[in-house]
Amino acid sequence: MNKLLVSGVYDAHTLKTLMDLGTKAVAFDLRGRSPNLIPFSQLKTILTKSQNFEASLLFENDRPSTIFSFLNLLKEVSTPLVLQFRDQQNAAYYQQFDLPFTWMFHPDAAWREILPLNKLKGLLLPIKFQSFYQNSAEFWDLINYYQIEVYLHAESIEESELTLGAEGINLSFDLTGELENGFRSIDQDRLKKLKVWSFVHEDLAS
Repeated sequence: MNKLLVSGVYDAHTLKTLMDLGTKAVAFDLRGRSPNLIPFSQLKTILTKSQNFEASLLFENDRPSTIFSFLNLLKEVSTPLVLQFRDQQNAAYYQQFDLPFTWMFHPDAAWREILPLNKLKGLLLPIKFQSFYQNSAEFWDLINYYQIEVYLHAESIEESELTLGAEGINLSFDLTGELENGFRSIDQDRLKKLKVWSFVHEDLAS
């Protein structure tokens, strides 16, 4: 069974829909300028009440003190937490946080130093950079040696459907305006009808 990571969840209704569809890993966006920013009070309520999924906290170019502050405020929640980074910091930046993390690959980043980090559990590979990484023997040797879980990352629903039919591929995608029927209002019916569910769970195929 392929794995799926859905990022940008900002309300409990959408989270329930994703859980009903069998999603086991979601990311909550804490980037200040993101259209998917989740209010902290709502995030804490969700994490306090829900425990049957892996929750990631998404950051990008944030000061370490900001991230530590969020983690301190969430120290009493029982939901397992993972950090997700979408930036190009140095390896020491990521290693300072005592939590597992996923990292979005960029060809200009110091990936040779980042991939060996012992806290790195997953790697998001943007489809747009496929021509760079798909034929790099050194890149895949590091992934295999350190046993890093890999997700293809789609930046749109249309792009995610390019991976349909591929076996053994994990997929990451963001909830975007494509799925909204109003400002910050996910169309739940459209979400349920995405072809991606047949990709991830054969038993949910329509």
